[in-house]
Amino acid sequence: MAKPIITLNGLKIVIMLGMLVVILSGIRFAADIIVPFILALFIAVVLNPVVQRMTRCRIPRVVAVSLLIVIIVMLMVLLLAYLGTSLNELARTLPQYRSSLVIPLQRIEPWLQRAGIGVSVDELAKYIDPNAAMTLVTNLLTQLSNAMSSIFLLLLTVVFMLLEVPQLPEKLQQMMSRPVEGMAAIQRALDSVSHYLVLKTAISIVTGLVAWGMLATLDVRFAVVWGLLAVALNYMPNIW
Repeated sequence: MAKPIITLNGLKIVIMLGMLVVILSGIRFAADIIVPFILALFIAVVLNPVVQRMTRCRIPRVVAVSLLIVIIVMLMVLLLAYLGTSLNELARTLPQYRSSLVIPLQRIEPWLQRAGIGVSVDELAKYIDPNAAMTLVTNLLTQLSNAMSSIFLLLLTVVFMLLEVPQLPEKLQQMMSRPVEGMAAIQRALDSVSHYLVLKTAISIVTGLVAWGMLATLDVRFAVVWGLLAVALNYMPNIW
């Protein structure tokens, strides 16, 4: 008797691969919905311990969530206003930095040519374009203003998630065959994420403070902006 061309195990693998392709395609097309939802879930996980501590102080959960969101919005508005002002000032002072960079290059150009290093200061100066920096700053501020509506919807989703947290364990237990083990695993995962975020935030703040302190000691302008940039970039993963 001839063997079948496709065995049962092979058919299962083909079906699983097909389902994986369908799922990944669905995630790709629904990225505009899934990504904000995952980000909102991530923020809710970060903020929930703060809300729980506030509720232990006999503050109603609705009031605690509302107060926390108001504080976050105020901090974001102040930070964006400060960054906008600083970036505009930085863009206006870029021509001065251009002159400060070109003059030392002109002084060392003869020495480099005698050493056999062909460097043209005029060619290097073309890459230091204040107009390009102004355009970059303008585009950045425009994108930030356009993102405010998305940020509002994101925070609204976070609010609903935080308000739903007390009922969430009971709903999850009803969906699990082994609720005790399942809830313990979820709690361990949440504790690990919270621990990682606390360490990452502490390291980022220390990095920003060190960068700000060194630049302020050297009397570099916009030291606070570079410090905040160091804090933000420290959250981004390294890609080798």
